Amino acid sequence: MTNSDRVLDVLIGAPGPACDDCVSTRASVFPRQQVFQITTRLASTGRITRGAGRRCAYCGEFKKVSTITVADLSTRVPVRAPEQLANEHFQPSRRAPRMSESDGTRSWHWEGNVQVVLHRFLEGTGWTITASANTETKERGIDLAAVKERRELLVEVKGFPVTTYEHGEKRGLLKPTPPTSQARQWYSHALLSIMRLREKWPVAEVALCFPDFPTYRALIDGTRSSLELLGVGVYLISEGGGVFAYLEHRSLMRTP
Repeated sequence: MTNSDRVLDVLIGAPGPACDDCVSTRASVFPRQQVFQITTRLASTGRITRGAGRRCAYCGEFKKVSTITVADLSTRVPVRAPEQLANEHFQPSRRAPRMSESDGTRSWHWEGNVQVVLHRFLEGTGWTITASANTETKERGIDLAAVKERRELLVEVKGFPVTTYEHGEKRGLLKPTPPTSQARQWYSHALLSIMRLREKWPVAEVALCFPDFPTYRALIDGTRSSLELLGVGVYLISEGGGVFAYLEHRSLMRTP
């Protein structure tokens, strides 16, 4: 592996723009001036972008940083043999997925109701649901998993917060946290979950699903480039039960 390959591998795995100092350390390419020469050359060919006065994702300092381009990332995702991929496919539980049922006593944007709408939408567009978590019992695991021909789809579903507590001793009392603030927390939790899914099952397509609220749209738009880079799709559910594919999902792994 050449030093240029080491630098590219670090940038591909970086959580954001990275400065030459951090790349040098993580790629074990020294002196740091050699990394500067490599990144300058890569930028001239369009394989990475360079920008000054931006925060490094590793050290947090404002420096000149490098970012991998989408085109270069897609060409460098390794092609694995079928036997290597076998253990990376999502394995649904042996039990059949539960039937989708709406809960009319809850708000339309409750997570369970959002999940039901997407469940039915996917079935109506040719997907076969292979796993469906029970939102009411807070069942752990994949919220929705589906297959379509040779494609696999894993979805993380979130609702939108309500203003009052729904369980426990505080049921019916007003929450101190505004729904918009809590929604931002839920969005960050969803991002972490989807990153873990992407890491664990690189062959699968992954997606997020939210009720269609301005808060979620703003958060999605604010992270759009990162979501698109990682092939993360987004579905938005309207109050009337409409489904809008806001971002397209795709696999990052080329399979035979």
